[in-house]
Amino acid sequence: QLAAANRKLEGASSALHASSAKLDDSQEITRSTLDALKASLDRERLALAFAEIGICEYDVKTSMVRSSDMSLRLFGIHNGKPDLPYETLLECLHPEDRPKFSLALDQCLSGTGNLDVEYRVAWVDGSFRWLRTKGDALLDLNGDPIKIMWVTEDVSQRKDMDARVRFLAHHDLLTGLPNRTLFQDRLQQALASAKRLKSRVALLFIDLDRFKIVNDSFGHRAGDILLQTVAARLRGCVRETDTVCRHAGDEYLIVLSALREPMEAALVAENVLAIFDEVFVLEDHEVQISASVGISVYPDDGQTLEDLIRNADAAMYHSKKSGRNRFEFFTPALNAPVAERLV
Repeated sequence: QLAAANRKLEGASSALHASSAKLDDSQEITRSTLDALKASLDRERLALAFAEIGICEYDVKTSMVRSSDMSLRLFGIHNGKPDLPYETLLECLHPEDRPKFSLALDQCLSGTGNLDVEYRVAWVDGSFRWLRTKGDALLDLNGDPIKIMWVTEDVSQRKDMDARVRFLAHHDLLTGLPNRTLFQDRLQQALASAKRLKSRVALLFIDLDRFKIVNDSFGHRAGDILLQTVAARLRGCVRETDTVCRHAGDEYLIVLSALREPMEAALVAENVLAIFDEVFVLEDHEVQISASVGISVYPDDGQTLEDLIRNADAAMYHSKKSGRNRFEFFTPALNAPVAERLV
């Protein structure tokens, strides 16, 4: 019996050793799996940190938001606590953008859309940064949302670049004034409004006198400074509702909208000529220069954009031939020499 018991004990001991070996192998596999999982999570965390992408988890029941360190930095929160109420996070947003963010979150919870929204957050220095948040809801077995996971990135640089591209598409690079594209759009709007309200629109065509002499004498750098200074002075002698445009070279256009009488344009033209009474400082040189101005008025001198520009141009050339440093209204007689020369 003792021998039989010893044999059973030896068999059980062998089985125990085998089980222990299997357990060691299993623990080693588990340890390797955990190490691999940790390494994967570390890589993801490091990648998100380098990409400056924050992660948040919104709990539907408690309305608490668990945020990563990067999310806290993006939202301008420096208390270091990862869990914070949703309202606290919402207060970091620009007041105008809070309803937009809340609406996107509600749509995500109701299943009518994913969370994808761009908004501004206020930083402690008073500046605002543009963020973009994308996420989706996690559902329980019944299909009800229990959490919303989202990622957030800083898109301020892209926003600034987009705004810069839009500005350059519609403004002159040298002077910052509206270019022809934006000018034509503004003039069309002014004409449509004048037609509806039965008012007038005046177009001033301004050409600098003897600008080529400035370029030839002092160089193109001085010429550029002169064009920029003229643009700044022109802005100061019109209303906010009027438009000043750099047409080409040393030519400028001004749209005066909602006029009652054509002579109101003459008052603005006098103010335009007056800005040339003061000398222009071009680096180390002082220059005195004048301008010639031609004026056309809607609807008397043309019904379309092209007619108004062409007639204001004709009036400007007549002003220049008549002695410069003056303004002239368009009259039909100005077109007669042009037509005769063309024939």
